[in-house]
Amino acid sequence: MTKRYVRALAIAVLASAAPVHANPVAEWNAIATQIATSEERHSVPPAHAVTMVHVAMFEVLNFIEHRYASQYFVHPAAPLNLSRPAAVAAAAHFMLVEFYPHKKRELDEMLRSSLAAIAAGSQERSAEIQGRALAMNLYALRSLVLDEETPAPNSALSWNPIVAELAVARRLSLIETARLHALVSTTVIRAYANDDRHACTPCVADTAVRTILDVEFGSAQAGRDIGNSALARSMLLR
Repeated sequence: MTKRYVRALAIAVLASAAPVHANPVAEWNAIATQIATSEERHSVPPAHAVTMVHVAMFEVLNFIEHRYASQYFVHPAAPLNLSRPAAVAAAAHFMLVEFYPHKKRELDEMLRSSLAAIAAGSQERSAEIQGRALAMNLYALRSLVLDEETPAPNSALSWNPIVAELAVARRLSLIETARLHALVSTTVIRAYANDDRHACTPCVADTAVRTILDVEFGSAQAGRDIGNSALARSMLLR
């Protein structure tokens, strides 16, 4: 994996997240990708770290909204009256600090910046606490999310900017954006974990992701267009 590829991926994801603070899922996706891919020595594969951030953001939003079944948490009986942006930022921040403790000061400043864009109040403070607590539990359960013994190469992140682009094109809500990122990134990671050494793992991952996008957005022209460009890009970026 070349440094040129890593820089191009980070730039593409950061560009998809503009404007800053407009979408905390996009913002923290960009932050996670930039930090994970800029590390010279990886204590954890970048794709693993970014996947855990994606899962944390989705699970926190889903805990608040109680829209989908969860593999990890028992949901409250009714949706919670909490700030979704604050919960997302706190969850992503916690996960990244756990993976990159030497980046804590930088990440703390990013969190302060994110929260400053949200009107301060008891709802936001409670959401921040809730987001951090759920991410803490999810970090402890990370072996259920991904196989830490099977690292995935940086090319496993090649779908990330494409999913970000699709979320913007389809004007997905926060939870749907987080869900799509989590669904795609965990699918790719598991494709590498389940590699039987006889299959083309990137091909298997690409087929799985294209199937997901077809099921989710196949009837929409935007989905077809981005899906077609996704295949071309994933081939070129390897």
